[in-house]
Amino acid sequence: MQNIVIAPCGNKSDMFNDYWLNKKEEKQFDLCLLFYHEKINNPELYKDADYFYHLKDFKYHMLYKLFTELQPGWLKQYKYFYFLDDD
Repeated sequence: MQNIVIAPCGNKSDMFNDYWLNKKEEKQFDLCLLFYHEKINNPELYKDADYFYHLKDFKYHMLYKLFTELQPGWLKQYKYFYFLDDD
């Protein structure tokens, strides 16, 4: 896979299930969700994401941690990055 969508999400975020994961066989990207609330009210919503990190921070801080500590190899692994916001 050359494409990845990275998006912050919280307890009221659900658009990724309706629009990004409903046709898994046609999906041409990996999905990484960065969860920012302290408590996850409905963990079942996030089970189909390719990557899920519960980082409890501001969006740019989470992105920094993702690329410097958790997945620094992604900068070479993926060709295209799409950064979305949930608000």
